[in-house]
Amino acid sequence: MDFRRLNPLTLLVLGYGGISLFGALLLLLPFAHHGTLSPVDALYTSTSALCVTGLIVKDTATFYTAFGKGVILTLIQLGGLGYMTFATTILFLLRRKGSLTLRLTMAESFPELTLGQISHFVRRVLKLTLAFEVSGALLLAWAFHRHGFGWPMSAAHGVFISVSAFCNAGFSSFSDNLASFTQQPVVLLVVPFLFITGGLGFFVLQDLYFRYVRRAKRKLELHTRVVLRITLLLLVVGTFVLFLAEGLRTSLPWFYQILNAFFMAATPRTAGFNTLNVSAFSVPSVFLVLLLMTIGGSPGGTAGGIKTTTFAALFLWVRAWLRGNEKPVILGNALPLESLQRSLIIVTMAASTILLGTWILTWTERALIQQVGFLPVLFEVVSGFGTVGLSYGSQHLANVSLSADFSTLGKGVMIVIMLIGRIGVLSLAAWVFRREHQTVRYVEGSYIVG
Repeated sequence: MDFRRLNPLTLLVLGYGGISLFGALLLLLPFAHHGTLSPVDALYTSTSALCVTGLIVKDTATFYTAFGKGVILTLIQLGGLGYMTFATTILFLLRRKGSLTLRLTMAESFPELTLGQISHFVRRVLKLTLAFEVSGALLLAWAFHRHGFGWPMSAAHGVFISVSAFCNAGFSSFSDNLASFTQQPVVLLVVPFLFITGGLGFFVLQDLYFRYVRRAKRKLELHTRVVLRITLLLLVVGTFVLFLAEGLRTSLPWFYQILNAFFMAATPRTAGFNTLNVSAFSVPSVFLVLLLMTIGGSPGGTAGGIKTTTFAALFLWVRAWLRGNEKPVILGNALPLESLQRSLIIVTMAASTILLGTWILTWTERALIQQVGFLPVLFEVVSGFGTVGLSYGSQHLANVSLSADFSTLGKGVMIVIMLIGRIGVLSLAAWVFRREHQTVRYVEGSYIVG
């Protein structure tokens, strides 16, 4: 097959699918795991790692060997930054520009960039990633050492958690995720800082770097200002609500109640780490977490979801229409019609994916739903689509997600949902439905809505 002649979107889809399969084959090797690992569980784990989701059907800490954990960590790094970023990086190291198809595929991953900007952008992405992940690993290793681990084990945990956090993966090298660190301020602050930073998007990080470090510009881009404001708003509201609803229900000192509420408000933005048990949350808190998981992070970063800018655009569009304004305005700028149309399509397709996936699971997992109810299954689907990783947990196995109780067909549905969430509904739709230029104009008819 000549990959140079492939459509960029086809290359993107085949790339994620192919890497998931290859990762599954590596995990199936006898020295990659302990005990029995079925092919579907291997593929589920590989896909969850590549899609930086964090849903697990085997306890990562105890089931996989050092080699298996290395495979998972490599998949997380590939998925967090986008496998095309690494392919482009290899070509740059080899001093090759790459084919037009490769550069067009990178443009599909980062639609805000022109072909000429890709090389410089990728270099900055790698530098920023290395800086954040190394800094996070050092701080976390120190925190784990203070918690009682030896330096070699602390360093290993520090590297794994730092990479997983910055890539918004949610995979943990501890069986209880991070539930043992509810009173460790360094862990409770460093880990959220990493996944919030990764979730802001590399466009925002680049803009902040040029504005405050290089001082090469006077004003932040509109995109950066919107992302920072929406992110702050969601964090403040989420922390306040979860502190009142869940933090006060714990026996923790008030300071740690606030820190854990902040952690659990930040983690639904596609990070997947947890210090508190989500299955013990009240129903209003669960619905808040569902909303945060659906919104996710920001464009051009390691997070999933419909994205903060999409959420903001639709909210402003509705508000402008209710006020009788022609166009929504934010921070002194009118939003373009194309952005509003894309936002509406993204939300519509995201909702359709979640509803269709959940509906299929109501058929394949009828016995399980009779045991746990409908909400945990819906929660699992939203977590998978948003590449989050939070879960109510298995009813039969310790330290794994609810997906571990799913049938083979149900796990297959979740694999597809995770891939759709990572590739993006717009990219996938453009791949499935080829756009055609309409040459015939039709007379508008009377059509009543609302």
